[in-house]
Amino acid sequence: MKNIFCILIPLTLIFASCDCTDSFESTIVDQNNHPLRDVKVYYLIAGKITSSTETDSAGLFSVSKASGMCNPRDNDVVLTKKGYRSLVLNEHDERLKAGQHKGKHTIVMEPEKESFSIDTLLELSSIHNFFNFFNVMVAIINVFTIFYIFLILERREYWWVIPMLAINPMMTLNLDTEAVQYQLLGIIGNPNFTNRPWIIHVCLPVITILFWLKVKYWKKESH
Repeated sequence: MKNIFCILIPLTLIFASCDCTDSFESTIVDQNNHPLRDVKVYYLIAGKITSSTETDSAGLFSVSKASGMCNPRDNDVVLTKKGYRSLVLNEHDERLKAGQHKGKHTIVMEPEKESFSIDTLLELSSIHNFFNFFNVMVAIINVFTIFYIFLILERREYWWVIPMLAINPMMTLNLDTEAVQYQLLGIIGNPNFTNRPWIIHVCLPVITILFWLKVKYWKKESH
């Protein structure tokens, strides 16, 4: 009986935490808070389009989700309209915002020359997510290295931590305008998540790389 309870309790908690609503609804407006009609809305589950619709004259839309898909973290809503900045929004994040505003959820689309197609957005989203994952790994490696310095090395090596925390060069590539920006300082390795998949951030842990090269060659010399 004890074993049965041990199995049932975790299962109950898992299913109780599922967000199994059947649709996702919102209102889309421009920067002046005017409703936007004919915005193309695509609902994606795990990167695949499952349904699509357009906003009405009041800027309202509602897209249905597949039965049994209970994790909004895996679901995205893509918004495109000619003359406006396309958006890729995560359902989980948007539901949190709606809860903060007592269910009245509004999405703002800003004017912009670009007008990516849904296929291009999906391709860019894959590239964008890859580099976000890469940047997260940079942060993890930096944190691991800092622990290594404090736990393994002598105090004279602690000075590595300050530049390792502060100097993480970031390159930002805007595939829309083809502009490239560089930033020398960055704390640990910022993933810099954004709902604009045509903007790619790449973080390079220069100090961490130099540190491990030093450790490698220092060990060789010590032998």
